[in-house]
Amino acid sequence: MGKWIDRFCAGRVMTAGSAIAAAALVACAFAPGKVPFVAALIAIETASNLVQYGAAFALLVQINPKVAIRRLAHLLDRSHDSLGQAET
Repeated sequence: MGKWIDRFCAGRVMTAGSAIAAAALVACAFAPGKVPFVAALIAIETASNLVQYGAAFALLVQINPKVAIRRLAHLLDRSHDSLGQAET
């Protein structure tokens, strides 16, 4: 996965992952049986790796390496808050 991100740019990998995820979700919804359904679920899981944290972190670094650490910290803080685990 990391090699694809380095070679093709994280933004392009995330875009492709979103398209793959959309197609896999449609395939899952219309799967006529167990085997196509499981195949679609595997495609969804594969696509999720293309659009989640690893690719997002790489994209933030590729956009502007000088402020990447601050942006990554902000991203992690927001994900922590969205899980309802923010400190009060």
